[in-house]
Amino acid sequence: MLKIINHLVSINEFCLCLPTFNCFFLILGSVNLLAIEKNNRDRWETPTNTGPDKDVPGYLINLGPTGARATLQSLSFTVKYIFPRSPAKGNLKLNDVITGINGKPFKVKHQFGDHSKRKREFPKIGYEGPMMDFGNAIEDSEGDDGQLTLTVQRAEKEIEVVVPLKRIGRFSETFPYNCEKSEYLAKAAVKYISDSDFLNNEACHAKCMSGLALLAAGKK
Repeated sequence: MLKIINHLVSINEFCLCLPTFNCFFLILGSVNLLAIEKNNRDRWETPTNTGPDKDVPGYLINLGPTGARATLQSLSFTVKYIFPRSPAKGNLKLNDVITGINGKPFKVKHQFGDHSKRKREFPKIGYEGPMMDFGNAIEDSEGDDGQLTLTVQRAEKEIEVVVPLKRIGRFSETFPYNCEKSEYLAKAAVKYISDSDFLNNEACHAKCMSGLALLAAGKK
């Protein structure tokens, strides 16, 4: 599951610089277990005031290396932001509703839990549904021809939209050890952090991200 979730959610502009990001980071707040709040307690529309996310309309879900961000419904994503120079730019449009991926419609409703106590009460909570399907499809496309095919509802018409991803192979069975893809992603993450003025100047995320980067690079 970790390999799949790694594909989906990134921080700031990692989705522009990395095909995937080897750390799960979800900016959602509390979400009802079996349903998605319509406005996610106003977070869908309320941006932050600082950092790269200040230009993004709300705390949205990153659709991995596509460079698109979206709100999450039970069986779909709705595109609300597209990073410049990203694979999604020129292919997806704002308010596109993604209902399936790589020829398969989303059939399992989203389930998400955010607290250990709720995990004991509801042992089946997880990332099943559109998030898991999207992550699996990214892994398949990156390991094949790089073509990620999205089923999209646009202006009351259903179309297929191809988002080109970088072909970087698949995670090995021993992930993250003895895995060329993991090594590639770790090096790309270190480079991004080193080149990012925002992360270097920002106290909280800079410290934890830099620490993870050192661990990934095998340094003290």
